[in-house]
Parts: sequence; C-alpha cells; structure tokens
Amino acid sequence: MRPMFVFLFWSVCSFGAIHRTDVMLEPVGAIDGDSVLVVDLDNTVIESAQMLGSAQWFEYLFAGLKKSGLSAGEAYQQAIQQWVQIQDATDVRPVEVSTPDFLRGIQAMGIRVMALSARPPQVSQRTLEQLANVGIDFTRPSIFVKDLPMQFKRASALYKQGVLFADRLDKGGVLAAFFDRIQFRPKRVVYVDDKLANVESVSRAMKKIGVAFEGYRYGAADIRVKTFDPQVADLQLRYFGKILSDDAATQIRILGE
Repeated sequence: MRPMFVFLFWSVCSFGAIHRTDVMLEPVGAIDGDSVLVVDLDNTVIESAQMLGSAQWFEYLFAGLKKSGLSAGEAYQQAIQQWVQIQDATDVRPVEVSTPDFLRGIQAMGIRVMALSARPPQVSQRTLEQLANVGIDFTRPSIFVKDLPMQFKRASALYKQGVLFADRLDKGGVLAAFFDRIQFRPKRVVYVDDKLANVESVSRAMKKIGVAFEGYRYGAADIRVKTFDPQVADLQLRYFGKILSDDAATQIRILGE
C-alpha cells in the first residue's frame, strides 16, 4: 500500500490551512456537503502521456524563448501556441490512477467539484475531450450550467462545463470573480494544485470574499517534473505527428550519442 505523506505548511484560522500531500484522496477529510472541491488540472488531475506537451515542457519552452531575447509576453504567446498544437495530438493520463474514481465518488455524494486551470480558453474543447477520455466529467453536479466568458485586463478566462480556464491570470482572482458573476458563495473551498503559489493565491482570494478555505499543495507529479529530459522532448517534437513515447525517444537519443 502506498504510504501517505501530508505536511502542514502553516495555518491561520481566518486565512485557512495549506497542506502538502502526494495523495488526491487526502482532502476528503476537509470536504462536506457545503464545500466545493476545486482542483487544478495539469500535474494535479491529469498529465501528458509523454514529456512533450507536459506542463514542464511548456516551462522549458517558455524559458528558452525568453533566453533567446523575447519579452515575457512574446515568449508566452509563442510557447502557448506550440503547446496548444501539441495538445491536439497528445493523450493524457491521470496523475494517480485512482483520481477519476475519487472524483466520481465525491460527485456521487452530491458535492460540487470544478477545475481551475492555467490552460487558455482556446484549448477548452480539447481539454474537455482529454478529460472525457480518462473518465472525468466536471458537470455532475455542475456549479453553473452555462458557458461563461470573462474578460480581464491581461487576458480572458472562460468557464465551460465545470472547468474554469484562467490562462496566465491570477487563479484566486479569477475564481473569486467567477463566484461573483454567478452570485454564488460556497461555505468552504477545498483547493488542490501542484503549485504552492496558486494555492496561496486562492487562499488570499477566498479570505477577501469571506469563504473558508483549505488548501493542498499536491506533489504526486513532482518526480516527473524533476526527471524531465529536454533532449527526449526535443526528439518527440522532431517526430511530431507521430508522438514518440518517452522510452522510444530515449532509445533514439542513446543510439545517436
């Protein structure tokens, strides 16, 4: 049986607690019928089936474009365009095999579950297809049944079928704005994300609007982030159109050395 590791970063009653966990099941103790479970997608619920197209590949690509002399905005636009193209061709898998069953079980209890993702609205339909392919549906029950585009100064966001696509915007601010737009105030938000900065962002935003908060910095995908191999991803990109598995790309790289 897999050991469960949970660490408390810090806790202030009015601000909410933030924990670290490697197990998606762990937040269940903080959830009740008046709660909303909000989960990140990439490296939390799902991950790319190979290094190419992963969140860590995007960060590698973005950093390389900035290093080449592009501004952060220009680098982001070029990186996200390439990342979106890859999403059209790649499959995803659950970070933990048990995650789809866990989410369905929570939904079966009548607890509302939604996703809050840094993915841009332009990849919304493909994202929903990827989620469906691994048995995940955030519309049962849904917090809001209609699509809801939202415009901010830096970028646009979109709520679609249970997923709030926040792009590069502050996640906490987008979630709070979404609750305002649909005139909804949950008693508590339980939020799970692989990036601590995002958990802290949502914590601050919920405090401002008077919603109790419990946050989890989720680390099950950390090992894949740490072992990301840019050379393998570059080979997979070279063969784009027929995406190579990590093992196949590694073998090609070894043979070429």
